[in-house]
Amino acid sequence: MKKYISPIMILAMSATLTACSSSSVPETPSSVFEESTNQSETFSITSSEEPSSQSESDETITESSVVESLQSPSEAFISDVSAAISGSVTTGKESISGINLENRDLCVSVLISDPSPLTYEDTMLVRTSSITDSILSLENYFDLWDTITVDFGEHGYIQNSQNNIHDDGYGAYFSQSDFVIQHH
Repeated sequence: MKKYISPIMILAMSATLTACSSSSVPETPSSVFEESTNQSETFSITSSEEPSSQSESDETITESSVVESLQSPSEAFISDVSAAISGSVTTGKESISGINLENRDLCVSVLISDPSPLTYEDTMLVRTSSITDSILSLENYFDLWDTITVDFGEHGYIQNSQNNIHDDGYGAYFSQSDFVIQHH
C-alpha cells in the first residue's frame, strides 16, 4: 500500500519541525523533501496529487516520529513511563504528581489521600507493585536506571534496584517481599 501526505500536511510538519528546531522555515514542500533526504534516515514524501512508484518499505513522516526523533532517550523514557503508569493509581484517592530521572534513580511521586478501608502502608505496597510492574514492562530502557523509587510524600517511599528484579517467565517484577517502606 502506498502512503501519501498532502501538501498541507507537509507544510504543517515543516512548521512543527521549525518550532522544535533552530532551522529556518522551509519555503516550499520540496525543500522539506530535500532537507529530510540529507539526514541519515531517508523518508519519502509524496503529494496525493502526484502519485509515484514508491516501494511499500518506504516510510512516511508522522507527527509522533518527528516528536520521538527530537527527544533524548531520557525524555522518551519519562514520556513512556508516564503513559505506562497512567492506569496504575485509583482516581480520586491517588494521583501521580511527578516523574523524574536523576542520578539513575527513576522517581515516581504519588499523592494519596485517606485510603480507607485500607491502611496507608497497604495502599503504598499495592500501588508500588502496579507502578513498578508497568515500568518493568518497558525493557528497552533498563540501561537508563538503577533504582525505581515510588515516593508517597509524608507517608514514606519504597525503593527497589534492578538487582531485585524477578522473572518467572511471565514478565519482570519486584517481589512485594522486597518492598520496604522508608521514611524521609
